[in-house]
Amino acid sequence: MNTEAAPQSAPAETMNEDEVRDYAYHLYVQNGHRNDLCSDNWREAKACIRSGIAKSDSHVRLSMNLPTGKN
Repeated sequence: MNTEAAPQSAPAETMNEDEVRDYAYHLYVQNGHRNDLCSDNWREAKACIRSGIAKSDSHVRLSMNLPTGKN
Protein backbone atom coordinates (compact mmCIF):
# COMPACT_ATOMS: atom_id res chain seq x y z
CA MET A 1 0.00 0.00 0.00
CA ASN A 2 1.32 3.45 -0.95
CA THR A 3 1.43 5.70 2.10
CA GLU A 4 2.70 8.82 0.34
CA ALA A 5 0.28 11.71 0.32
CA ALA A 6 -0.78 13.07 -3.03
CA PRO A 7 0.78 16.46 -3.77
CA GLN A 8 -1.51 19.39 -3.10
CA SER A 9 -2.11 21.59 -6.10
CA ALA A 10 -2.05 25.35 -5.79
CA PRO A 11 -5.36 27.19 -6.10
CA ALA A 12 -6.18 28.06 -9.71
CA GLU A 13 -6.69 31.73 -8.85
CA THR A 14 -3.48 32.64 -7.01
CA MET A 15 -2.88 35.74 -9.12
CA ASN A 16 -3.89 39.18 -7.96
CA GLU A 17 -5.46 41.97 -9.98
CA ASP A 18 -2.29 44.09 -9.99
CA GLU A 19 -0.33 41.20 -11.48
CA VAL A 20 -2.95 40.71 -14.22
CA ARG A 21 -3.11 44.46 -14.88
CA ASP A 22 0.67 44.68 -15.24
CA TYR A 23 0.79 41.71 -17.62
CA ALA A 24 -2.18 43.01 -19.63
CA TYR A 25 -0.47 46.40 -19.98
CA HIS A 26 2.65 44.61 -21.22
CA LEU A 27 0.51 42.90 -23.87
CA TYR A 28 -1.18 46.21 -24.72
CA VAL A 29 2.21 47.77 -25.44
CA GLN A 30 3.33 44.67 -27.31
CA ASN A 31 0.18 44.87 -29.47
CA GLY A 32 0.89 48.46 -30.49
CA HIS A 33 -1.32 50.29 -27.94
CA ARG A 34 -4.51 49.01 -29.57
CA ASN A 35 -7.48 49.88 -27.37
CA ASP A 36 -9.73 47.45 -29.23
CA LEU A 37 -7.77 44.53 -27.75
CA CYS A 38 -8.05 45.46 -24.05
CA SER A 39 -10.42 42.60 -23.18
CA ASP A 40 -8.31 40.15 -25.16
CA ASN A 41 -5.16 41.37 -23.42
CA TRP A 42 -6.79 40.90 -20.00
CA ARG A 43 -7.94 37.34 -20.80
CA GLU A 44 -4.58 36.50 -22.33
CA ALA A 45 -2.72 37.92 -19.35
CA LYS A 46 -4.71 35.70 -16.99
CA ALA A 47 -4.13 32.67 -19.21
CA CYS A 48 -0.40 33.37 -19.48
CA ILE A 49 -0.06 33.80 -15.73
CA ARG A 50 -1.96 30.55 -15.10
CA SER A 51 0.29 28.79 -17.62
CA GLY A 52 3.45 30.22 -16.12
CA ILE A 53 4.47 32.17 -19.24
CA ALA A 54 6.75 35.02 -18.19
CA LYS A 55 6.22 38.44 -19.75
CA SER A 56 9.64 38.08 -21.38
CA ASP A 57 8.31 34.97 -23.16
CA SER A 58 4.91 36.39 -24.05
CA HIS A 59 5.76 36.25 -27.73
CA VAL A 60 4.51 32.68 -27.26
CA ARG A 61 0.98 33.90 -27.85
CA LEU A 62 -1.99 32.15 -26.31
CA SER A 63 -4.37 34.57 -28.02
CA MET A 64 -4.13 32.52 -31.20
CA ASN A 65 -6.13 29.86 -29.38
CA LEU A 66 -8.64 32.16 -27.69
CA PRO A 67 -12.07 32.51 -29.29
CA THR A 68 -12.48 35.83 -31.05
CA GLY A 69 -16.25 35.80 -31.45
CA LYS A 70 -15.81 36.04 -35.18
CA ASN A 71 -17.16 33.34 -37.47
